[in-house]
Amino acid sequence: GAALILLGVSVVFRRPLLTLFSGNSAQFVEVASNLMALVLFGQLITSLNTVSTAFLHCRDCFNIPKVLALIVTLTITIVVFLADSLSIYQYAILTFVMLLIEMVVQYVVAIRKGFRYAPCILLKDPETIRMFRVFLPTVFGSGVYQLTLMTDSMISSTLGEGNISILSYSGAISGMINTVIAGNIILYIYPKIA
Repeated sequence: GAALILLGVSVVFRRPLLTLFSGNSAQFVEVASNLMALVLFGQLITSLNTVSTAFLHCRDCFNIPKVLALIVTLTITIVVFLADSLSIYQYAILTFVMLLIEMVVQYVVAIRKGFRYAPCILLKDPETIRMFRVFLPTVFGSGVYQLTLMTDSMISSTLGEGNISILSYSGAISGMINTVIAGNIILYIYPKIA
């Protein structure tokens, strides 16, 4: 529910958000805002796919999600290579449609394997409270980290040529260190949450 609310707010206020977080031209804001809705809904589809993937993994069906992802990736790659000139809008639409097809097929397979979903959030349940106490700081920390990366890129875009590359490399090094430290902690904490 909260993810859908954030998605809706992001789609509705995408132009002001892009203007606020990018020091770029009006043309950039126009193109990015047109693509942002597709990208955000694509991320929602990807999140929904992870639910059905987890269910299929619990049913010992490990190959179905991988084969579907491979088909989607190969289809997109083939279309990109065969198309004479593919605009960024056409590429975004192609990716969105392929993600949608993957989701539909994967959910059909999952439903045939017994998948059923009934939302049930017990806010006063001690396990739910404990899960949120562990999960929310993790989400907050990840959000702050992404915000610092975006701020670095925004600042570097106003500093001149080559600075985005320098910050990108430093972000990659920082991300590598973050992955080594936080990744190991997450490997321990996430199974406990689940």
